[in-house]
Amino acid sequence: MDLRHTALNGLNLKGKAILEIGPLNRPLVPRSVGKVYYADHCSTEDLKKKYHGNPDVPEQDICSVDINLLERTLPDAGKDFGPFDFVVASHVIEHVPNLVGWLRDIHAVLQNGGVLALVIPDKRYTFDFFRRDTEAWMIDEAEAEQRWRPSLRQVIDHFTNIVHADCGALWSNVGASSNFRPQIAAEAIEGLIAQYQAGKYIDTHCWMFRPDSFKPLLEEVFRRYQIGFKVGRIVPTPFNQLEFYSQLTKI
Repeated sequence: MDLRHTALNGLNLKGKAILEIGPLNRPLVPRSVGKVYYADHCSTEDLKKKYHGNPDVPEQDICSVDINLLERTLPDAGKDFGPFDFVVASHVIEHVPNLVGWLRDIHAVLQNGGVLALVIPDKRYTFDFFRRDTEAWMIDEAEAEQRWRPSLRQVIDHFTNIVHADCGALWSNVGASSNFRPQIAAEAIEGLIAQYQAGKYIDTHCWMFRPDSFKPLLEEVFRRYQIGFKVGRIVPTPFNQLEFYSQLTKI
């Protein structure tokens, strides 16, 4: 069973208008469910080029992209495809450069009472193990700068601190973190900085979450920026897994 479906528990999807962001080759919601649309950061053809030869992403399984977010914003696409009853995003929220802007855009395309269903990596069991938990001021900073890509500081933090982490060993609490190895050599950072300064978008995990801190953090963001969401159910990270699940309801 794909545990990611835990994020959809209690939602009646049949016949509803649904947007899934970033399904790649493993959509949580198949098109057969209803009016299902897929959005991604580039076109279908560009995704096939990007993952060509990657055994984990067979080309024939890559979802056909309805909304290319490189070409249009979610609110603009919502005029043609929305409003939606549900928006689904698995392992997406941690990549978003401006979290406030992203939540506002999703709020804009949801029906009143609509739900944003999230699958979120728990930093305690991933390569983000050593990285600092996200705090509200970091989210404020990204909104103030209207970031369209991760900041240089986030890029450097990501690539200098992510490690080859063993999720099972972390759950067994055997001190495995002392054996973690960096994923990138320090000398490669100079090249990343040069690419960034040349204008390249370098994908990173911008935000690090834990299930116990996610709700108060998001509630603070909703309060500060008057975004009409409430945090509904949160399912903590299941044993030996690396992700947790949440539903945000538009109010």
